[in-house]
Amino acid sequence: EEEEIFERDVEKSGHGGRQGHFGLMVEDCPRPTREPRPDYLKRESVAKPSIRVRPVHQGQTEGKVIVDFWIYGNGALDEAAVSIVKLGRNRTEEESRFVFKLATEETDGGRYSHIMKGRAAMDDLACEDMSRYLVKYGDYASRHFSVLIVDCMEPRPTREPRPTREPRPTREPRPTREPRPVEKRDPGPKFWY
Repeated sequence: EEEEIFERDVEKSGHGGRQGHFGLMVEDCPRPTREPRPDYLKRESVAKPSIRVRPVHQGQTEGKVIVDFWIYGNGALDEAAVSIVKLGRNRTEEESRFVFKLATEETDGGRYSHIMKGRAAMDDLACEDMSRYLVKYGDYASRHFSVLIVDCMEPRPTREPRPTREPRPTREPRPTREPRPVEKRDPGPKFWY
C-alpha cells in the first residue's frame, strides 16, 4: 500500500509545471474562496502608456510620408490626448503638419488591456519638414522619430578607393616525381584446403 501512495497519477495530479510549489486537493472538501478586496485597498493602475513608433521614416520633396504608431495602456485610452509634435532647436516642441487617424481596441489579456493604433501622414514634403518628431499621449511621449527627406540630405562623402595590389606572379607548377617502383612481396606459403 505504501508504494501506491507515492505513485503519481498523471491524470488526477494538479501539477501546473511550477517548480517548488504544489497543491493539495482533498476529496469532498470545498476549495477555499478568496474574498474580494475592500474598496479602500483597491488602486487604479498607475502605469504610464507605452508608445511605439519606428525610429526613421524617409520621403522625397513634394512627396508623402506615412508613420504608423501604437499606444498600449492598462485602461481606456482617450483619442483626444494623442498629438504629434515637431522638435525644434533645443528640443522645443512645435506644431507639426501630420494628420492622423486612430483606432482603439481591447485585448483579451496580456500585459496591456487596450491598444490604440494610429496612422499619421504628411503631404507635400519640403526640406523644412526634415526633423525629429514625438508621438505624445497627454504628458507622456515616445522616443523621437526622424523624418528624412532624401532630396534635401547632403551627400555623404565618398571614401577614396583602396589601392589595388599588384597581382602575385603565377608560380610554375611543381615538377612531378616519377613513382617509385613497387616491390612485390612474397605472400608466403600457399595452403590447400
